Amino acid sequence: MVRTLALIGAIAFSFQAQGDAKKEVVEKKLDGSTTVAPAPPPSAGTRETQVALIRARYGVLLRDPAVLAELRLHARRVARLDAMERVATSAGKAALLTRIADLRQREDARLEKRITFLKEQAAK
Repeated sequence: MVRTLALIGAIAFSFQAQGDAKKEVVEKKLDGSTTVAPAPPPSAGTRETQVALIRARYGVLLRDPAVLAELRLHARRVARLDAMERVATSAGKAALLTRIADLRQREDARLEKRITFLKEQAAK
């Protein structure tokens, strides 16, 4: 299972890198002409830093498929909340931003509660 997840993660990361390499940035000059330059590379070590933080936080629990499933679910939910936040910010909806922040706190609390339960189950 872990090998499959690593493979899926590596494949997704390679596709993302290919997509980032194809992006271009268009700069407008004062005289109205434009120049096309390659997009700057993503910050080095971002993914590795996130992986190291997750491994440090959850350690041996990452071997449990239930914990991995819970972390995947959390990542999906947070990604959706991030998308909602971007839309609300661009639309200028302050009340919606407050609700999204509340939902993010509730999701974080839900994850912690579930991980605590799974730790207790693993200890038995």
